[in-house]
Amino acid sequence: MCKKRIEVDVCIEGIGCRRVQAELHPKGCMHATRTHLDIPIVEGLEMLAELGKKRGLHLDYTIVGDCLVLETSGLPATKICSKEIPKPATRRVLLRVLRPGRIYIGL
Repeated sequence: MCKKRIEVDVCIEGIGCRRVQAELHPKGCMHATRTHLDIPIVEGLEMLAELGKKRGLHLDYTIVGDCLVLETSGLPATKICSKEIPKPATRRVLLRVLRPGRIYIGL
């Protein structure tokens, strides 16, 4: 398969960090229209998942070292860190929930 399992550290301000198994899907893999990460919804990500549940949401981000920092107003800062996460191709990432229990982050 073309998708790749990677370990990412999900850090939520005020809650802490947790290492989880995510899947990296390159563009074209299994008909993916863009490179994306599938991340399990862990403690603290529930509110972020609720934001992307209906139609999805485009979020601004910053890159700090190996971390993708999602900029969400009114919610604690969320950092997703891994050396294997590619730099997003667009100026905003797409957040949505496609499968129950998993967040899609389109890079």
